[in-house]
Amino acid sequence: MADALVELAARLGASATLEDGTLVFRPASRDEAAMGVKAAHGLGIRFEQEGRASLDLSRLTRILDVDAPSNLVHAEVGATLEDVERVIAPTGRALVTAAPKTLTLGEYLATGCAGAPSPDDDPVTQAVAGLEAVTPDGRRLDLRPAPRRAIGPDLIGGILKSGWSLAIPLSVHLTVRPKRVLHPVAHRFDRRTDAEGALAWMRGRGVRPVHTRLRQEGEGAVLSIWLEGGPLLSPMQRIVTEEAKKRGGQVVEPDAYEAEERALGASPTLDALADARFAR
Repeated sequence: MADALVELAARLGASATLEDGTLVFRPASRDEAAMGVKAAHGLGIRFEQEGRASLDLSRLTRILDVDAPSNLVHAEVGATLEDVERVIAPTGRALVTAAPKTLTLGEYLATGCAGAPSPDDDPVTQAVAGLEAVTPDGRRLDLRPAPRRAIGPDLIGGILKSGWSLAIPLSVHLTVRPKRVLHPVAHRFDRRTDAEGALAWMRGRGVRPVHTRLRQEGEGAVLSIWLEGGPLLSPMQRIVTEEAKKRGGQVVEPDAYEAEERALGASPTLDALADARFAR
């Protein structure tokens, strides 16, 4: 294994460092990343988070394309959510997610895009419309943007849930939305089941939140909901209030618009981060 690591380090050149028997590969491009993964596979080496060889994609930070008419942005996985927001801001678009903006896109993907609108609110919602990746043996995949129901099996979802064992994301096509003002509302319930029931009925009556957060508080729970501004805001607010009051909900201050963060690994590659999640 040691000889194979030395040979791999020699093939990867300046983008690889080998210290105390551990190799770290930091490719400067997606092509170089794919080449390195293929070379490692040929030598019987697998890039892993805690293994003798790891893949660090932090140098892949380019915003590749902004397609405002299609509400899409294409960026490499080393870019942060904040980087993307800054580039798309002049188009009047924004990412719709409560995830911390300091996350890289690789980390965001590893959480299952937590903080994005939930499929419970929109069955065909998609935070990720396309994905460019490399398989563990170095083959390139290019899953181009398409409406989710038009592409058959959910290959993107399978890759994201595999912990990078099926393929390693290199770039991603994220959906964006025209900027809207968010209106928060929150109620405290004596029992968590009352809060869950209220949210289910709100959804059943057509409320489509941008984000929801159900937080345990003692024996009860606080349900915070963020609604988009627009012509449907008033009727949705009315439904939220009605269903909360039916179950004893009391109006309180909403939580901050941010997903609850759990500890993430250091590198968004392969087996890393697959179990990291944000509580919705």
